Amino acid sequence: MGGVVGITTSKFLMVAATLCLPVRVDHAPMRGVIDARMPVSVISVDMARRLHMIDFGTKAAGLAVRASKRPVYISIGAEEYTVDHIAVSDTPFVAPGHCDRDVILGRDMLESHVFDIDFAKRRIKLVLPYERDGLIRGFRPVRVIRNAQGEGEVDLRIGDAAPIRAPLDLGSDFSMTIGDSGARHRAADGAVPSSARDSAATMTLAHISLDDVDLTGVTVTTLANSATAPSATLGLGLFDRLHIVLDLPHNLIWIKT
Repeated sequence: MGGVVGITTSKFLMVAATLCLPVRVDHAPMRGVIDARMPVSVISVDMARRLHMIDFGTKAAGLAVRASKRPVYISIGAEEYTVDHIAVSDTPFVAPGHCDRDVILGRDMLESHVFDIDFAKRRIKLVLPYERDGLIRGFRPVRVIRNAQGEGEVDLRIGDAAPIRAPLDLGSDFSMTIGDSGARHRAADGAVPSSARDSAATMTLAHISLDDVDLTGVTVTTLANSATAPSATLGLGLFDRLHIVLDLPHNLIWIKT
């Protein structure tokens, strides 16, 4: 990874759990999305050809992609960072009902940079290292604990119940679900399988705590096909209307209070 420059924010449109925003790749303007369902960032094959970045000899694990043959510059607003390579899709992106995209910025980007995300104003910016300490004043920290698979979890308390550890699924547009984890899986293109939506039996409001951060009026969706030992999962929808600093390089989420 390379450096980041600039301080300007960028506006985004939120469609389901996807943040749609203009980006630049090698200074070429493109339609971009930030999608935590994707393990790595991917550019369309047409754009990769236009920018002369395709290497036909390499494939990324688990995806129908090639890897670019050189470092790539990616810009959000005035901020720019460098990746050693980006995955190149072998097929056109298809996103029915979602915003069009030329490049998908995935979990690799989210977990290697700090982001200031104001969901109420629909603004996002990359945070410079020297900006972080000043930015998080007035924010409360929530620890992200990595499980054995490296996935993020947070300590959750619902009302007066005992604390539990809940997976953090930034690829879900739900605020919080209680039910069979298999029913919450999302398709690779970002669509929510109908079985997950159809299985939403009840929706209630709850007071929850993440570490020592209290949130009220949280929508809790209980899935009808819950397993005998159902679990709670927190989605990106939990943060809608909030101002957060997504600080996954330090395993933290900062919430403005």
